[in-house]
Amino acid sequence: HGRAGYDVAKHLLAQGYLHIGFIGARMDPRVQQRMHGYKLALEQEGKFNKNYMVTTPEASSVGMGGQLFKSLMSISQGQVDAIFCANDDLALGALFEAQRMNINVPQDLAICGFNDTETAKYVNPSLTSVSVGRYEMGVKAAELIIRELTNKPIESRQVDMGYDIRKRMSTTRVL
Repeated sequence: HGRAGYDVAKHLLAQGYLHIGFIGARMDPRVQQRMHGYKLALEQEGKFNKNYMVTTPEASSVGMGGQLFKSLMSISQGQVDAIFCANDDLALGALFEAQRMNINVPQDLAICGFNDTETAKYVNPSLTSVSVGRYEMGVKAAELIIRELTNKPIESRQVDMGYDIRKRMSTTRVL
């Protein structure tokens, strides 16, 4: 999760975005790791601004994404030109709110989510998101449960399934 957050921030910087915000909800350890990776990448480039991070311990939802987006835009005085959202629900909420505010995505604002839910491919613009292979993760979890129930050895209870940033239109700035 930390490496994925780091790589998302690097992707946004490579696209020419300089004022990158973060929106997070629920703030469980995975979300905190994503946020830490994002922060580390921006600190290394001298681009981190603590005022560009808006989080809540409340549950994540599309509606919450819209609320957090409005807060971020207010706090940053509209300076943010890209946002890494801790999940796709938040990213969709940010996208819908940006559209209501007549902010052009991705020309004026890039948005990236996490989890690569099916909806990410079908919104307009399509949403860049981190794919973590949720189906494969479920298969692996089932395999580990079966091994445990049949008293077969388990090499490690922690398995890195990898990830991929699915680059779509929401972060593709056309210059």
